[in-house]
Amino acid sequence: MIEDKAGLREKYRKIRKSIVNRALIDRLTVENLLKTLDFRNYKTIGLYLPIDGEVDPTPLLDELDDKVFSLPCILSDQGMCFRTWKKGDILVKHDKLNICYPAGDESIIPELVFVPLVAFNCDRHRLGFGMGFFDRFISHSRSNGDNILYVGLAYDKQLCHDLVIEAHDQALDSIITSTTVY
Repeated sequence: MIEDKAGLREKYRKIRKSIVNRALIDRLTVENLLKTLDFRNYKTIGLYLPIDGEVDPTPLLDELDDKVFSLPCILSDQGMCFRTWKKGDILVKHDKLNICYPAGDESIIPELVFVPLVAFNCDRHRLGFGMGFFDRFISHSRSNGDNILYVGLAYDKQLCHDLVIEAHDQALDSIITSTTVY
């Protein structure tokens, strides 16, 4: 059994990258998401641009054209915000991380945030890349009383029964795969 987070991260990144028929499974995950959530309750949505084999949530842009979308932006070694974004907006690549974010400076607090993950458990805890940006953002928003729904998007093979949970790790409100809602 792999005990530490670094070992789990390496194992599940390999599993995630080995997924075949990724485009089909991503589409099925988005369809499951559209059946599960009542999007009428949310005007602002935080997405992410997939890297490293993550589930791609961007088809939602075409399905929910009446929403304001945003992407995470790393402000410093500790902070993250969401900046408004739509197709065609200029993106800037972070100089140290492999992510792109909107060039503009208009930040918002989304009502619904889709969260990428490396692995997850049935209690809706996630393992990310280990930088803690999403955990700090979620913790801060919850302590401020922000009413944000956090939904992880994953492949079924990312379910990990031996996930290492620490005090700072934030559980999500839901995790959705192509077949299951946790």
